[in-house]
Amino acid sequence: MTTKKTLNKTLLALLTIVVLCPNHSSAQTQTLTTKAEGYINYKVTFRVGSINSAGAFQLYLNDAAIGSNTPVPSTGRW
Repeated sequence: MTTKKTLNKTLLALLTIVVLCPNHSSAQTQTLTTKAEGYINYKVTFRVGSINSAGAFQLYLNDAAIGSNTPVPSTGRW
């Protein structure tokens, strides 16, 4: 359960990073390396899907283990 909570915190951080990111290009890939609880280092790579006319977008995890088109269960807006 601790891992799930940590992952949720990480995904929230990813959303914050993407919302504050000045580059609005579609399908941009970003990588975040962080230290989870228990001092486990791990890396999360994600990409931003296309941004529609209302400024909404979808995040996708970019991980071969789960597939590159796995949506993060949240959306954002520029």
